[in-house]
Amino acid sequence: MTGQITYKFSEIINKIRQKNRESRKLELERGGVVGGQPHSRGGTPFVLRDNGRRVVIEEEKNEVNIPREIVESNKEYEFRDKKNYEVLNEILNLHGLSLNDEVTEVKAGDIIISVKSAWDNAKRNYKGTLKQILSELNASRGGNRFERGAIISTPKKSLEQEKLSDFYKK
Repeated sequence: MTGQITYKFSEIINKIRQKNRESRKLELERGGVVGGQPHSRGGTPFVLRDNGRRVVIEEEKNEVNIPREIVESNKEYEFRDKKNYEVLNEILNLHGLSLNDEVTEVKAGDIIISVKSAWDNAKRNYKGTLKQILSELNASRGGNRFERGAIISTPKKSLEQEKLSDFYKK
């Protein structure tokens, strides 16, 4: 009997958690990867309506959109030995979103990460507020820097990695 009660309770808790994730996701449906076309083929148009005016902007396929609400905190974060898309996915995951989500709406103040910067394979360390980190991440491959203050560095090679590279040099 106790096993059945525990199972039912666990099932209820999981349903509540799922419902909370879904409702949070609806609030921030603007986070994730942009679908559609590259800039060279007209891009993907979005209409900004939340700033009192109706403005049409164009984002590019595979750019990453980060809702402005995600970066409002001054809390510092640190990401070590991560590729840019891994950092972006972890930031989105903090708010129930992921790079698997497709952007359906954009609002004024959302952060757009360029394609080259978002999908860069170089591993880096980032430390700062989310807004500072996203700014440096975007600038890492030529995108605009919009807030200074993050610390960015390249991970150091382990002793094993150094020995391997010395071995292959010979």
